[in-house]
Amino acid sequence: MAAGDLAAGIEAALAALHAAGTAHGDLKPANVVLAAGDGHPVLIDWGETVAGTPGWRPAGPHDARDRDLYALARLKGQPPS
Repeated sequence: MAAGDLAAGIEAALAALHAAGTAHGDLKPANVVLAAGDGHPVLIDWGETVAGTPGWRPAGPHDARDRDLYALARLKGQPPS
């Protein structure tokens, strides 16, 4: 799977979670695995109730959705906002 496809798959998974009113909360490379067969990204080790992993979360208090968006930007190689 190409890096762009992987990032798009992660982004789509997060969009679905956020639309359903939930979030992952601890997104980082170690919490993304590829499914057998088609290789789509699967998010594991949900951390919605924790503060997230240093380096993969914004500084200061933020909710799980904000942590997801910050980590997604990092995974895509973009400066987090």
